[in-house]
Amino acid sequence: MRPMDSRLSALLLTFLMLASVMVMQTPVPESPLADGESVDVQFTSGRGTSSSYLSAGGSNAQSIDANHIAALGSGGWVIGSEYNTSLTFGTNTLQPTSPYGSAYGEFFLAVADDTGVWRSVFGADHSYGAGGLSFLTDVAVDVSGDIAISGYFYGEIAFPNAQGQDIILANTNS
Repeated sequence: MRPMDSRLSALLLTFLMLASVMVMQTPVPESPLADGESVDVQFTSGRGTSSSYLSAGGSNAQSIDANHIAALGSGGWVIGSEYNTSLTFGTNTLQPTSPYGSAYGEFFLAVADDTGVWRSVFGADHSYGAGGLSFLTDVAVDVSGDIAISGYFYGEIAFPNAQGQDIILANTNS
């Protein structure tokens, strides 16, 4: 009876060693991802009737592009970019102040509410001191509704007293 116990023990040990190496898991079929229409609501009430979003807010002669657009948490939009001629958004007008002429840009921020009415337009004073140029690189709105911008400038610029959010510009040269 002893030889049978040895063979059974050897077989049992072999089975246990193989079982520890092999994965004892039943395969679970992967479910495919749903490929359907997006249900996100896209608000477009701030658009003008023309093909360009900004042409509803200014004259045909202005040289601007809406490079940076962010949604406000309370409804509406903030846009920012550079301009080099007079801007008129609703009843708000912004004149270029850089002494370097219309070949270069100045940044601006404009705010429209959720019905498409332009509420404000803001830019820096580029005629301060020797004058300067400014360029906007990004616009963002945080969860509390504060508008943050990033960009860079050359020369001297000033921010006149105006209604609106506080902003910070820093010129760091490395």
